[in-house]
This record gives sequence, C-alpha cells and structure tokens, in this order.
Amino acid sequence: MRLKVQEWIDRINSGLIDQLKKLNENFKLISSCMISEQVGCGLTSTSVSFWDEKTDGCVTVKWTNSSVQTVVTVYGTAL
Repeated sequence: MRLKVQEWIDRINSGLIDQLKKLNENFKLISSCMISEQVGCGLTSTSVSFWDEKTDGCVTVKWTNSSVQTVVTVYGTAL
C-alpha cells in the first residue's frame, strides 16, 4: 500500500504543477501533498515564508473520506 500512496502523491504533485504552469509561467511553484490513514490521530502542519504578499501566496486544500485524509498545499512566488 505504501508504494501505491507514493504513486498517488507523485501524480497529485506533478499534475498540479503541470496544470498551474499552463495558467501562468511567471511563478516558481512548490506543491506538497500528505496522505495519511484515518486512524483517529490528528495531523498538524505549519510553514513560514518570507515573500512579497502582493505577488506571492499559497493555498491549502484538505480532502478526507472514511479511510484517508489528504492535505495539499501549493506555494507560488513571482519570478
């Protein structure tokens, strides 16, 4: 199962970056994806950045079902 989850993460991250580059190539992009089993434990994550708040940013999306929780964060910084 571990290899399958790694394939999902690779596909999610690559797909996001490919699609976002098509929208605007004037950004450096970073995609982070975490998938964990729903076993009743929490997941805490944080990040800190130093960037231009007018042109740079990030978005985080959480998706869950009865067996897994997924958190995807994409960071974009203007070139």
